[in-house]
Amino acid sequence: MDGFHITTNLAQVDFSEWQPLILDIINTVAPSDTENSINNQNTALFPGPERIRGTIGQLDLLGQEWHNVSFNLLDKKNWWLLQLNAKETRSQIKIYPDWLAQGIDINSDFINLVDQSSDETSKQEAELESKLNARQNPKTNEVKQALLTDDTFDSIPKINFYCERCQVDKLNLGKVSFSLSRTNDNVIKINNFQAKREQAEINLSGEWQKLGPDLSKPLTSMKGSLVLNNIEYELEQLGYGSIIRDSGGKLNFDVNWQGGPHDFSFNHLNGDLSANIDDGYLAEVSDKARIFSVLSLQSIVRKLTPDFRDIFSEGMFYKDIKGDYHIKEGVLYTDNTRMNGSAGNLFVKGNTSFVNNTLDYKMSYKPNLTSSLPVLAWIATLNPVVFLGGVAIDQVITSQVVSEFNFELTGSVNDPNFKEVNRKSRDVSVGRSKPPEFVDTKDKAQLKTPTQTDTEFKANTFKENQQQEELND
Repeated sequence: MDGFHITTNLAQVDFSEWQPLILDIINTVAPSDTENSINNQNTALFPGPERIRGTIGQLDLLGQEWHNVSFNLLDKKNWWLLQLNAKETRSQIKIYPDWLAQGIDINSDFINLVDQSSDETSKQEAELESKLNARQNPKTNEVKQALLTDDTFDSIPKINFYCERCQVDKLNLGKVSFSLSRTNDNVIKINNFQAKREQAEINLSGEWQKLGPDLSKPLTSMKGSLVLNNIEYELEQLGYGSIIRDSGGKLNFDVNWQGGPHDFSFNHLNGDLSANIDDGYLAEVSDKARIFSVLSLQSIVRKLTPDFRDIFSEGMFYKDIKGDYHIKEGVLYTDNTRMNGSAGNLFVKGNTSFVNNTLDYKMSYKPNLTSSLPVLAWIATLNPVVFLGGVAIDQVITSQVVSEFNFELTGSVNDPNFKEVNRKSRDVSVGRSKPPEFVDTKDKAQLKTPTQTDTEFKANTFKENQQQEELND
């Protein structure tokens, strides 16, 4: 055939081993025009190839394994066009001559990425190698890591990215689009990142600083929002059981951590979050389900169910759950998390350490005795005479009920230690003409004669009501 063509058919390729050769060819190909040929002091190793194509059984590229790869790289007038097909992707990539300034455009029908570290054997081997390297020469290991980060930062070009269907392991991101650009030699910005599908949407922007505020370590910062239409569905797709049912929610975040985006670690995470979960209910799930809960809501349901068995038989219903959170060096703090429940409100203060997975919270649950009809049924289970007498007559009847439960949550995320500290009791009035309400002890005493006991007063009142109904009949 005419011209210079490169064709390959290989079983396995590690791109990092081929990269130096490819760069040498690119840097020494013959310029297309005479002027550039005169000014170019490099001697051309090859003429510019017109096409590079071939197949690769397994390609190791940027920490990913791509299988059954076929590619076709064409020399267009203003860019190289790479047509890439594999088991994990179908993409077209425009590669411009000025790699860092003009960058690349990626347009994909689909991309399926797999977290290679999810393999347990790979994890163990990586940990063992890391420990051996650290023992042999910790300083050398740190220098190697710093140089690797610098090389990665310096080699990232300007990128315009669009993918019709993107997935990372079990996480379906849907349509994904974003752009990367350099504001200067020290900062790479991610602009207008959006991942959107029917059930969820995430929007964010951020930047990667080669040198952070202390001019010694890289820093990554991200700011945006996550909106979920169905929290239960999203957790199930990731393989987790969900105590939250029939709820959507929104999370706003502004966070940062040391290192590049690929160096994310809870140990160095800082920033602020705010969460708002709309109406739904909490339901018990199997102990075998994998649950990640910062507030250990599962423990709340289990502790309160014996006291509110009739009310919570179908779940603990709520209007919303809201809270603001501050993260400092991997520890999440809150002092205003609140669940507005149909039968009562839950208040939460405390912290979760993601560094060592420990919990330290104080919680209080206050039954809503003045506006919830299910609570009347609960009172009836405690003392049917009080309930029946109260709804049958206009006169007020009182009974003592629990008005507040206080709890402490300690231990770890995987093994929480949830215990009741105390419970406070108050007198509540039940009458037909008005909803239940709290009353003082002295007010209760005025409702009966000094010589009557509570039991006699309640029984006589119920008897008088029956006699009055017979006269009316």
